[in-house]
Amino acid sequence: MVQITSELLASTPIRISPIEPSHELNLSGLKIPSIENLGATKDQLSTILLSHNLIHSIPLLPRLLNLNSLILSHNLIQSISPSISKSTPRLSSLIADHNRLQLGELNSLANHPGLTFLDLRFNPATESPRYRLWLVYILPKLRVLDYERVSDKERSLAKDTFETDDGRPTAAALEITSLKSASDDHTQHDNTFIPGGQQHQHQHEHKGRLLTPQDRENIRKSIIEASSADEVARLERMLRDGFIPGQQ
Repeated sequence: MVQITSELLASTPIRISPIEPSHELNLSGLKIPSIENLGATKDQLSTILLSHNLIHSIPLLPRLLNLNSLILSHNLIQSISPSISKSTPRLSSLIADHNRLQLGELNSLANHPGLTFLDLRFNPATESPRYRLWLVYILPKLRVLDYERVSDKERSLAKDTFETDDGRPTAAALEITSLKSASDDHTQHDNTFIPGGQQHQHQHEHKGRLLTPQDRENIRKSIIEASSADEVARLERMLRDGFIPGQQ
């Protein structure tokens, strides 16, 4: 497997489109298991391709104001960080077909300020009869879903289905928003002490302490607000390891 490291990012050629101003990084087909260290790109990319890898989630990302397209086809993605709207506010195109996303996980995309093109074909979520209307409802700027244009009729029907006349969510909306997220399971697992597990090893190998849920939330906020690639990398490593070094 290949890790996304600062060295890999530095050695991978950036393609500059001759048609429109865009800088494209292609890391497809490398058996990459996770998205990490993107702070090292210094927010210089408009398109990132990570198709045909082994990625399991769209994690908390550093603030990428210039990212316009994220292509994640043919991975193993089951979860999306709820911070995606804040970390990628100008993301207009998300292509994540052939993954493992359930309908409840798509709630993380709700009210994304820039998302207009979305491809989620061949995900379990698409099997829900309310899948398309729900995405149309929670993404007001969505124009194309699974390569089919969103119509005014669909948008009106979505509002009637999921919102009452006085603006409250309907029973159908409440049912979907209450669906459990795969990221909830991941967080619970990360915060659980397992004898002999990775966190146990860290505790004995280093001086410091394990992250509390509040520590994790603080680190996530710090990643989004970080001003340097080194700081983002340090915080991402801390969050991944579940450990604050140098503390008793």
